[in-house]
Amino acid sequence: MAAGAFICKVAQWCGASDLWAVLWVAIIGVLWEIYEYVVEGTEEVYGTKQKWMNNTISDLVVEIGLAIWMVI
Repeated sequence: MAAGAFICKVAQWCGASDLWAVLWVAIIGVLWEIYEYVVEGTEEVYGTKQKWMNNTISDLVVEIGLAIWMVI
């Protein structure tokens, strides 16, 4: 969550529009989740694919939601 807020603010400081600041958070968040899936796997860390999916979706919703809230 803090990383999403940081990325959003840095993007705005660098001149990105509000839309692009949020999109950068979304893009980096999705790439991070893919990295976690490839490196950590699912069953090893979360136990089941359903728990992994719940964690991934909640991570993305929270960080993208925070970025949207920051630009409003």
